[in-house]
Order: sequence, then C-alpha cells, then structure tokens
Amino acid sequence: MLSAAHEQATRGSHGIAVLAASDVEALVEHVVDRLLAERAATPEYVDAEQTAALLGVSRRSLPQLVRRDGLPVHRVGRLYRFRRDEVVAWLERRADEPGAHVGRHRRRLASIR
Repeated sequence: MLSAAHEQATRGSHGIAVLAASDVEALVEHVVDRLLAERAATPEYVDAEQTAALLGVSRRSLPQLVRRDGLPVHRVGRLYRFRRDEVVAWLERRADEPGAHVGRHRRRLASIR
C-alpha cells in the first residue's frame, strides 16, 4: 500500500488519490492472483445433469447410486450437488473393487482423464 506521505503528495485537486500506472498494474495483478488462488481452493460443484454425463448414466439413476452405492452427494434443499473430485475418487474406488461394472468404470475413468 502507499505511504501516508506518498498518498498526500499524489492527491488530485478534488482530494482523490491519483495512482501511477505501475501501481494500478500491480494492484490489478494482485487482485487477479488472489481471485485465481481462491478459485483453485474452492471445490468444483456440478449438478445432477453434469454428474450423470460424467458417469455415463441417466439422471434418474443418481439417487440409486447415492443410496445403494455410496456416491457422495451434497443436498441443497431438494437439489443434489456433487463435487467433481469426490465423484472421480468414488469412480476410482469402484474401478478397483471387484464386482459388476468394473470394466465400465475403468473405461469411464479413462475417458475422464
């Protein structure tokens, strides 16, 4: 930030601080960096349609996958929201455990990656 003396010296005729172009560029770069870091730290949530497409199933199959197979879900009222990273991790676990659809899960993972 600007020192008090620098800020006082750079005030315009109406008392509004005037910034040099390099200060504005540095401020914009700082804000963009903070927004990108915040976005990277925020998990990506997808809706039921996107999750069904990701898994290659119908949207109507999702409640059964949640109840029976433990597909991780976050409920917002009556809506299902899924974290993409949790869905991929769930699919990876399913592709490694023996049972039905292991080959399908592995193919789906290969298409996601």
